[in-house]
Amino acid sequence: MNTASMAQVKHNTQRIAALAHEVVGQARNEEERWKSFLQLHAALQELKRRQQKKKKGVEPSGPTRDDLEQLRVWLLKNGLDSKWLEGIEFAANLPEGSGVVAKKDFKKGEPFLQVPRKLMFTCQAMQNTPLGQLLKVDKFLAQSPSLCLALHLLVEKHNHSSFWTPYIKTLPKSYGTCLYFTLEELEGLRGSPTFTSAIKVIATVAIQYTYIHDLFQIRKDILHINAFTWDEFIWAMSAVGSRQNQVPQWGHNALSEYALIPAWDMCNHDHGDLQTFWDVNSDSTESHAMRAYKKGEQVYIFYGPRPNSDLLLHAGFVYENNRFDALAIRVRLAPDAEHIKDKLRLLHLNNMKMDSQYYLYGLGLAVDLMAFLRIHAMNEQELQQVLGAYDQQEAKVHNGEHPASNGEVVASGVFDPRVKLNDRNELAALQLAEAKCLSLLSLYPTTLQVANGVELKQEDQAALRTTSLTPNMRAVTLLRLKEKEILNRTLDAIRLLKGEVGGTVGAAPSPASSSSNGTVAPAQQPSKNKKRKNRKKKTAAAAATTSEESETPAAASSPTTEEKDRTA
Repeated sequence: MNTASMAQVKHNTQRIAALAHEVVGQARNEEERWKSFLQLHAALQELKRRQQKKKKGVEPSGPTRDDLEQLRVWLLKNGLDSKWLEGIEFAANLPEGSGVVAKKDFKKGEPFLQVPRKLMFTCQAMQNTPLGQLLKVDKFLAQSPSLCLALHLLVEKHNHSSFWTPYIKTLPKSYGTCLYFTLEELEGLRGSPTFTSAIKVIATVAIQYTYIHDLFQIRKDILHINAFTWDEFIWAMSAVGSRQNQVPQWGHNALSEYALIPAWDMCNHDHGDLQTFWDVNSDSTESHAMRAYKKGEQVYIFYGPRPNSDLLLHAGFVYENNRFDALAIRVRLAPDAEHIKDKLRLLHLNNMKMDSQYYLYGLGLAVDLMAFLRIHAMNEQELQQVLGAYDQQEAKVHNGEHPASNGEVVASGVFDPRVKLNDRNELAALQLAEAKCLSLLSLYPTTLQVANGVELKQEDQAALRTTSLTPNMRAVTLLRLKEKEILNRTLDAIRLLKGEVGGTVGAAPSPASSSSNGTVAPAQQPSKNKKRKNRKKKTAAAAATTSEESETPAAASSPTTEEKDRTA
């Protein structure tokens, strides 16, 4: 780029940063946030236009057979035991793209791959590089291991003599994460809690980009500014976000670090058990077949218990039969709600907040959600009874007495909102839940109509049967469908519960006002694998979500601060 173009890019990045902060900040409503995002999107498109280089010919969308062969040679040359590649091979042109295929039959539980630490791409290798030195003094970068790993990947990609080149060449050329979504694909998320999460992810990554862009204008010894384009940055962020895993730190097995694991990370996802372990003796990660595989079959691994919204945002796909799928909802007490002071006190006494996120799985209502709704639904008499019991308990404790317990929820002086209070309150709470689900369903632009248990019309299913959808739009449509199915199954469960309690109540409180959020995680943990009584130990659960501190000063809980691990 010439001087004039660089000046224009600088102006664009400043505007992008300002708009991105508006998107991740507190908007008056979601339409205002969307308007800010549209301006941000236009600015990013202009930035891309100025940064784009003329492409020579048509580039392949994924690794070629030659790339995969070079990876095999590189692995063997640098410490991978050849016995592992006698049982598996890397393949392109699979339904998912590239992947791992069995060259022989595998029994369930049989080891099929072991990758030593020295072949893992971590931040340890860059400690003595200019980038590593920068990370030691820059607090913004140091607080996000994922961001550091992405920058390390980008630097090595543009270092043509890099040790990691054979591995990097096998990574996809683009991803299905929300960073690659068109406006139409983002619009397809309307109604879903994932809609707001997606635009916040994009805005947060834009803030990171503008910050680092300014740094690289000064630190040209790290990466030439012409190589640090928006397209390259979202490629690196998507590669890391969809493939990073936690492994024990060198010399500190109690601590962990993030890593990309060549060969193993080519395995695609399917439901099963977590069957990847850390072998302390060989200082490597070892994977076992989660089921029996025949020669010629693709070998899958289980990425862990992740809802589809998380898979779409950070891994770029939706799994149709995801038994860990969940829908996040946000419920709150309005500031002008009846008896607000008493209800806030009761929430505080039970370590609950007036504005909280809960989860729906289509299996009924989670205990913590019902606890909130029972307090929300309490009338004046119930509040006085319960708070009076608390006051009596406090007085007895103050006087050195021990409150008697006769098994009654209220009279014992200990109110537990996780337990039914009475029929009136229970029905009112269930009505709140029912109204919330109906309200959420009404936000979707397409409908799921059911009468007497018989499906009459399914717009999303009809769309999925067409061949005109882009891969991203197909994933978006499937996500929408699955979320609405969760809501409808939850409504069925609520109505059954209402019938068991006794029908309806005359005057239930108004539905809890809410705004939805797309961060989703199961309320009840999946059953854990039995510990193996041998020399191998598990690291973090596959694809489990951990949180770092803020990725940006403006977005303390941005979705991109969530790190994804796939090693069991």
